[in-house]
Amino acid sequence: MKQGPDKRRVSDNNEILRIFAESGSFQPDRQSIRGTSIKDLDRYLLDEFFQNSLGRSADNLGIPLETALKNLFILDEEGQATLGGLMFFGINPQRFCQAFNIKAVWFYGNSIGGTEYRSSRDIGGTIPRMFKLGMEFIDGCLLRRQEGQNFNSIGVLEIPEIALTELLQNALVHRSWLKPAPIRILVFDNRVEIVSPGALPPSLTVADIKLGNAFQRNQLIANLCAKTMDYRGLGSGIIRALQTDANIEFQNEASGDQFRVILWRTEQKSKEENPSEKEPDINSKEKSKEKEIVGKEKGKEKILELLKSIPGITSSELQEQTGLSRSGVEKIIRQLKEAGKIRRIGPDKGGHWEVMDRE
Repeated sequence: MKQGPDKRRVSDNNEILRIFAESGSFQPDRQSIRGTSIKDLDRYLLDEFFQNSLGRSADNLGIPLETALKNLFILDEEGQATLGGLMFFGINPQRFCQAFNIKAVWFYGNSIGGTEYRSSRDIGGTIPRMFKLGMEFIDGCLLRRQEGQNFNSIGVLEIPEIALTELLQNALVHRSWLKPAPIRILVFDNRVEIVSPGALPPSLTVADIKLGNAFQRNQLIANLCAKTMDYRGLGSGIIRALQTDANIEFQNEASGDQFRVILWRTEQKSKEENPSEKEPDINSKEKSKEKEIVGKEKGKEKILELLKSIPGITSSELQEQTGLSRSGVEKIIRQLKEAGKIRRIGPDKGGHWEVMDRE
């Protein structure tokens, strides 16, 4: 291998496999997962896949289901699940592929070196499920703004949702499956970072992907994504993301074998706000905590007003009226009940809320 002005001997098997993968002679997502079988695949997901792609259920394919799955490289010739098949249709993919998940953290301030965080979550399951839950996590961390909409709208995310959708899908589809590491979603006060294992292949640069040039590292997974998710696989996702947010940064970290995307939040869209270039603010965490407490109190007041004026209001309607996430609404409702400020009259469906007026 060429390394700077010198050469070195390749000794890591994964590095050898990566060379084969980049040449197209080895496809990591078609490798067999030892110890698996068709029993480890979710029949409901398979039925849904065949119904959407062929208009038929798995029982009406005209050939045995196992044969169909082998033809699609979801199973190998011995009947074991392939990596791509397991990551799209597995009942519990992380049982066999523990590192192939998402680790999401919402930090105080702007430094990854902080010892405290607002929220964290390990997200597992199939690729479509991880995408859905990953988007929900990011949504719950970001602010929504009215931006000319009517009062009853849920608002617009401070980072364009199209950009987040395209970039999280790209991370899940194009990550390196030869590196046993999770995708990371890191939410800070001034930015969101999506870090995926695997640097760009030598044939691509950051400038190339901004122009729509693509290299399908995982062809089976990309094909399944195109049939089950809102994914085109044409290399146009980066262009669409940049059309909605021109300040997105892409960092190809070859030495660490990872690819980092940085999306700046609305209030701080410049590199000058990057904490790596400035001395950390020792009061940033305290200020963030104070801001969060004020936001929660305003949320409680708003929900109390709504429950008093509209006793039969639903949780979904509370989300729309306040702009809070589902978990945020549920947490405030629980706190209000524990404090004896509200109580539920009747069942969840058909009942109503009563606000307890106390001096």
